[in-house]
Order: sequence, then structure tokens, then C-alpha cells
Amino acid sequence: MQHPQSRRLVLGIATAAVLTGGLVPLGAAQAAPGCAKVVEYQDGTFGPVLCPNGTPNLAVQAKLAEEAPRTMALRATATTTGATKAICTDRATASIPMVINAYTYQYSRYQWSGRTLAPMALGKRLVDGTLCAS
Repeated sequence: MQHPQSRRLVLGIATAAVLTGGLVPLGAAQAAPGCAKVVEYQDGTFGPVLCPNGTPNLAVQAKLAEEAPRTMALRATATTTGATKAICTDRATASIPMVINAYTYQYSRYQWSGRTLAPMALGKRLVDGTLCAS
């Protein structure tokens, strides 16, 4: 069983990545200033996933598809049930921050607000283990 403080730390890191467009890049003091350049972050993810205007960064789409293929295969008509199945399948091989990044990309891409879980709620449920519980 994971320690509650560990869960909060992972959720905090994932939340910071979603809200700020990423973590501190390796070998650099701050994240890339726009959407054109993909940067690898200390936690193994990359970004920024979203551009400053909130649209998906197309430069990370292919990399996200490699890391979280089921989540990135979701379409505009995705339901919470379908998204959950895809995310939990990807979670078997991808880190929580990576899956959250892929979901955040798709959430913005297809403007799912109100149709599926918000990225913050999804991240919380991934970290506390309730999203993919059998």
C-alpha cells in the first residue's frame, strides 16, 4: 500500500505539470517558452503539453501516442467509461504523470469539459488508486 504522503507528492507533481505546462526541464532553469520545442522533464515526461493559450501542443502528440497509445486514440465522442478503460490500460506501462499528460492533451484537443473527468480529478483518482481499481 502506498503511503498517503507519497500519493500527495505524486498528485502535487502531476498537478504542477498540468497547470504550468511541465516541470523544470533537465539541464535548464525553466520550461520551453512556447509550443514549438519539446523539452524532456526530470520525471521522464515531456512538454509543454499545452500551449500558453490552452490548445494542445502538436509537437508532443506523436511522443504521447508512443507512451500512452490507448489514451491518445480516444476521440471527441469519448465517454468517462471509455477514457477510464484507455487510461488504465496505458497505466500498466506508462507513469501516472505521462498518462495524465496524454489525457490532458486529449481533454484540451476535444474540449471534453463537462463530458469526461477533468484532468485534476483524473489525476487525483489515479494517485489514490480508485480510477483503475478492479
